[in-house]
Amino acid sequence: MAGNFTSLHNITSLVDVVQVIHEQSGGVLGNGFVLVSFVVAYVVSKRFDSDKAFAVASFITAIMTILLKQLSLVNDYVLILVLALASISAVVTILSNN
Repeated sequence: MAGNFTSLHNITSLVDVVQVIHEQSGGVLGNGFVLVSFVVAYVVSKRFDSDKAFAVASFITAIMTILLKQLSLVNDYVLILVLALASISAVVTILSNN
């Protein structure tokens, strides 16, 4: 697969390298980070109940997605979806404790 590597001399930081990799991968790098971070956080926090593990994983994923949005690796729709998922999991966790 051929890529446009003519502007590589303008790369001056790690952020620029990651953004070029994201562009060359067709935009799946940021979404892949979000998905992998959710799965890893869920598996690690699985020692709790399923709803609490889901809440922990969605909270960690929401923080990671906000950071990835600052790097322009995810779009607004992914950010809104993850924040909605974190909000729903927080509500479910609060209601299950009562």
